[in-house]
Amino acid sequence: MATADRIKWNEKYRQKLQERLCPPPPNETLLGIVSSYLTGGSCLDLACGLGGNSFYLAKHGYQVTAVDVSDVALDFIQEKATDHGLSILTQQQDLDQIQLQEEAYDLVIVTYFLDRKLFPSLKQAVKKEGLLFMETFYQEDHAPPEMNPAFKLKTDELRTEFDDWSILYWNQAKGIQSILGRKPH
Repeated sequence: MATADRIKWNEKYRQKLQERLCPPPPNETLLGIVSSYLTGGSCLDLACGLGGNSFYLAKHGYQVTAVDVSDVALDFIQEKATDHGLSILTQQQDLDQIQLQEEAYDLVIVTYFLDRKLFPSLKQAVKKEGLLFMETFYQEDHAPPEMNPAFKLKTDELRTEFDDWSILYWNQAKGIQSILGRKPH
């Protein structure tokens, strides 16, 4: 496991939990545009953080696998999921080394995490006619300037990467790129 990453994210999540002991809200695009496509099933929430998306999806009929490097975040998710009777399985993983099962999920969601080496694995993890939702920063004036450019998408990068999928939603504005794609059958 990437010890430095785990330590860094554990500290960030400890600080956030001192400020707030409830799960964060889900991603706004997920709540708005994407919600009309959600039908339940199996879901992978990769780099799930404190689980805002995981809780939302579990409440809407998904059996969620929430994956993150931070055991602090995952312990919080597991405790809250148990308290509320939600179907969320947590897995601590080094996201630099993760191995995803092929065609295992009806929905894969990744928000504000970028590792381009994972694109092929993410595509393979989605079942035929399943969905992938991704949203993160891209290299534009509105993106946080202090961010390493390696962690920002290039203009139109997600649309280009998933050009062989049915694009159900695409947006690129104010330093953020979002895509919802359906895997071909």
